[in-house]
Amino acid sequence: MISSDSHEHDESAMQLGFYLVFSILLNGFGNGLTVCMNLGSALWTASAVNLTHTLHWSLLVVLLVEGVAVTATNVLFLGRFDWRRVLGNLVYMFLFAYVVAGFTDLLGLTPIRSWPLAVRIVLDIFGVTCIGVAVSIYQRVNVIMHLTTTSCRSSASSGCTAAPQ
Repeated sequence: MISSDSHEHDESAMQLGFYLVFSILLNGFGNGLTVCMNLGSALWTASAVNLTHTLHWSLLVVLLVEGVAVTATNVLFLGRFDWRRVLGNLVYMFLFAYVVAGFTDLLGLTPIRSWPLAVRIVLDIFGVTCIGVAVSIYQRVNVIMHLTTTSCRSSASSGCTAAPQ
């Protein structure tokens, strides 16, 4: 996909950027929908909702605090401070937290919470499906964005081919 032609490289970077933004929006929408339905949601968002009720903080603040805590924990597990990784995680978490909180607030303005339980269950399942699709897209974009010849050699079974750096 990425060649020495800078135009093709720009198109690929734009495609990766589009999929990254799309996955964050889809993930935020799915999480916002499941939070609004109050019938079950993704693990981190469910824990954030529980903490909002316990601590009386906003969902946005709890998601941001969770994101910083997870990023700090990752630094401890790595045993070193990688600025690029830390900054990338914090930027992603910042965007994710705002999008989830925004969709939760926006969907809360609609009458969907008062719809029949069967309809809300279908909507909740749709929200969880959106989350799964979004995470899959993000992971694929993330792998592509951080692809190097070293990572290809270590995962020979994946059949990846990377351009030399």
